[in-house]
Amino acid sequence: MVDHYDFSELVPGDIIEYCRLDRLDLDINLVGQSASGDAPRCRILIMNEVCYDGRVNGNVNLRFEKSVREIDQADIVIELYGKEDRHTITNEHGDILENQMLRIDSLVLNDIDLIRSNILWNVGNYTMDLNEQKKAYFIEHGYDVGPTHSLDMYENGKWIIKLETPITSGFCKIKGFQDPSEKWPDPELMEEMLARITNIRKMEKELLDRSKEK
Repeated sequence: MVDHYDFSELVPGDIIEYCRLDRLDLDINLVGQSASGDAPRCRILIMNEVCYDGRVNGNVNLRFEKSVREIDQADIVIELYGKEDRHTITNEHGDILENQMLRIDSLVLNDIDLIRSNILWNVGNYTMDLNEQKKAYFIEHGYDVGPTHSLDMYENGKWIIKLETPITSGFCKIKGFQDPSEKWPDPELMEEMLARITNIRKMEKELLDRSKEK
């Protein structure tokens, strides 16, 4: 007689982990370009908590893990700050020789690449923090001073990413409005997957309890 029933292996662990609705796992690769000997300063906030504050010299890979249980919206802020006029160096012709900048090279959230999947453009944008003089200069020379989707941050400013929770199923809703060839499982399918996993776990527990009674 079998005295223990284990159905865990019926559902691969990576599927169960992928379906966790309470997680926010962020992997981000930043590239900093120095000028006047100074690497750019970067601050990253997740749900108003400062998770990183420092200089980005070359390639920097960062990972953050948060819980979004019982939270309706989770905001991520990537900020370039502390850049001064001396961090843009030009020659006598106005050609830029050095320019401090910060690039978001990769941004993966819950194992989903937001840049390659084009989801990032649906959930966030970059807004420069310009003083009136620089703002007027930009407008005069035809530069856009409003929110953009530029991953190259040449001026002080913030990338603000607004995420509805559960995050993974929220991404499925976004993909539902995109090209059918790019779609991921829709929210109903995700919920069905979770229900099946829950039922398997429940069945496993019931069988285990029965075996103990015998």
